[in-house]
Amino acid sequence: MGVVFFGGGKVGMAAPIALPSGYSKLAYIEGSGKQYVNTGLVAGSNTRIVMDFEITAKTGSTALAAWGARTNYSTKHLSFIYDLSGLFWTYNYGSTHVSVNASSPVGRYTIDANAGNGLFNGTAMNHAAATFTCAYNLYLFAINNAGTAQWMPYGRIYSCQIYENGTLIRDYVPCLSDTEGVGLFDLVNNKFYGNAGSGSFVGSEVA
Repeated sequence: MGVVFFGGGKVGMAAPIALPSGYSKLAYIEGSGKQYVNTGLVAGSNTRIVMDFEITAKTGSTALAAWGARTNYSTKHLSFIYDLSGLFWTYNYGSTHVSVNASSPVGRYTIDANAGNGLFNGTAMNHAAATFTCAYNLYLFAINNAGTAQWMPYGRIYSCQIYENGTLIRDYVPCLSDTEGVGLFDLVNNKFYGNAGSGSFVGSEVA
C-alpha cells in the first residue's frame, strides 16, 4: 500500500517524479464531500475534458458532480454528474442532456467529453452540435451553479486534462505541495491548484 497523506502533512517518503521542487506526485487526491478545484477556466462548446475519477460513497440527495459549470439547468450548461433520484449519469452540454443508467455512482470511471461527443467507460454519450460559452468557471468535483459550488462527492481524482479547440490547456497531476497541501499540479502552466472548498484533500503516494 502507498503512504497516505493528510492535508498539508505527509508520513513517509514520496516517490521521486518530474515535478518542480517542493511537489511530490500522488496516485490521487481524495475529497470528502466538501472539497473541489476551481480550474479558472470559462469552458464552452469547444471544450474537451478527459477525467479519470472514482466515487467512493453514495451520499446526498440531489446529485454528485465530476465537473461542471452552468447558468441554470437548460442554458450554458457543461457538466458530468450523477443524478441521485433518477439513478443515472448525465452529460450536460449547452441545453441538451444525455444519460446512462446506473443503480449506484460508486466506482472508478473515465469520461472523455469532447465538444459534445462523450465517451464514458466505453459508452457513447453524444450531443448535436451547439455553440455556447459558460458564464462561470469550470469546477472539478463540484458544479459551479451560477457562482455557487454544489454536489461535491466523496471520491478521488487520478488525472484530468482539459483542451480548448484541440489545444491542451490544463494537464492536472495529483500532488502534495510542501507548503500548500494536497491538490493538482498543472503541467501546462506550471501552477498548483488547491482545494477551493472547506477542509482539505487527502492523497495516496504513488506505489
